[in-house]
Amino acid sequence: MQAVRRLPHRQRLVQHFGQVLIVDPSELSGFYLYYEREYDDAIFRFLSRELPKFTWAIDIGANIGVYTTFIARCCNKVDAFEPDSSLVAKLERNLQLNNIKNVTIHPVCVSDVTGSVQFEASPTANNGIGRIAEVGISLPSITLNNFLENSEQQPLFIKMDIEGAEWSAINGGKKALLSWQRPLAILMELHPDEIVQYGGTVRDLRCMLEQIGLTVRSLDSDELIPVNDSSRFWWITNGQEI
Repeated sequence: MQAVRRLPHRQRLVQHFGQVLIVDPSELSGFYLYYEREYDDAIFRFLSRELPKFTWAIDIGANIGVYTTFIARCCNKVDAFEPDSSLVAKLERNLQLNNIKNVTIHPVCVSDVTGSVQFEASPTANNGIGRIAEVGISLPSITLNNFLENSEQQPLFIKMDIEGAEWSAINGGKKALLSWQRPLAILMELHPDEIVQYGGTVRDLRCMLEQIGLTVRSLDSDELIPVNDSSRFWWITNGQEI
């Protein structure tokens, strides 16, 4: 599935589900992509079937763009949220490498407040664990309620991987998600140990989603199964027909 060739120190070129990416193999996701030649492959197979149903996508926690570049090939418009400036530069490079022009990058945290939050950047060994924290650098933040307010109603896909802050993001988006009248799906990666730092639990999160009328199922490999609070991924929908 993948081809590789050498680039400057700590940079390698890989192919993943049709996208070309520059990765750092000394970092965790880069290690999987370069050495293991695999990165959430079952999830990407599932998305290959589902994403063509949606015209707009929001990638919350875009990182270097492994998901973003793939989503952008399937949806007309993508808004990518990545607050870490060092990762924004890598995201921009991977978008350019794939000649992708339908992605708007927002260097902003998605939370339960519009204003600012404290953000703790990722360590170099794992780009994927930067998070909103009690202590860190001050960065701008926005809620999904505010971002989606007055947006054109259209089939919307949201991917969310933000290290436990999914609790805050959903709390800040309940009104918008409840009122969305077109098809809506959320692919959420869960972080049970981290979510408690934001005042919630995985079970509480599931209850909150269900209380605003959303259906929550677990994504096991590339198949949907009844919801399990120990799952790594949830697929959340509002029941509107495509």
